[in-house]
Amino acid sequence: MGVVQGKNMTLAVVALFLLANLLCLSSAEQCHPKATNPCRFDCNGTEFDISQIFDYPYTIDEEYKWCPCKGCICSENGGGVGPLAAVCQSRDYAVSCGQFHNPVFILERTDPYMFTIEYTSGTTWRISMFRFMVTEEHPKPNVIFTGEVPNLQYNFQVNGKCLGQPDCKAKGPNPFH
Repeated sequence: MGVVQGKNMTLAVVALFLLANLLCLSSAEQCHPKATNPCRFDCNGTEFDISQIFDYPYTIDEEYKWCPCKGCICSENGGGVGPLAAVCQSRDYAVSCGQFHNPVFILERTDPYMFTIEYTSGTTWRISMFRFMVTEEHPKPNVIFTGEVPNLQYNFQVNGKCLGQPDCKAKGPNPFH
C-alpha cells in the first residue's frame, strides 16, 4: 500500500511541476490604458505608446476607420450620435466595431513583442481585435484585415519594426539590436 501511495504522490508532484511550467510558458499579461491617453498602456512599469505609429483616424481597406487615440463617430455624414468608436465599419451603413473607451491591452510576448488590443461593446456587441507583431520584415508599419466572424468580431494585424514598444525609443527603430 505504501508503494502505491508513493507512486501516486510522485505522479502528483510531477503533474504539478509540468502544470507550473506550462503556465509560465503560456502566460499573458493584461495591461492598463493611461487615463490621459488611451493610446498609451502600462504593463507593470513598461509603457507602450501606439499614438505615433499612424496618422489617425487610419483607413484600413477603404472599409474600416481606426480611431484609437481620440475616437470617432460612426456615420455616413459625420453627424452621428452615440459613444465614440475606436473602429468604424462602412459597408452597407456605418456601424461601430468597438468602442473607444476601455480598450483591453494584452501583452502576449516580449521577444519580439507581440500584443493585442481589443475594442469591445460596438454596435450589437461587435468587437475588434488588433494584434501587433514586431518584425524586421516590415520596415514601415502596416495594418491588414485578417478576417471576421460576421457582425460580431473583426480581426486586424499590425506589422512593423516600431509599434509603440518601449525599446524603439531607447534603441532606435530596430528593436532587434
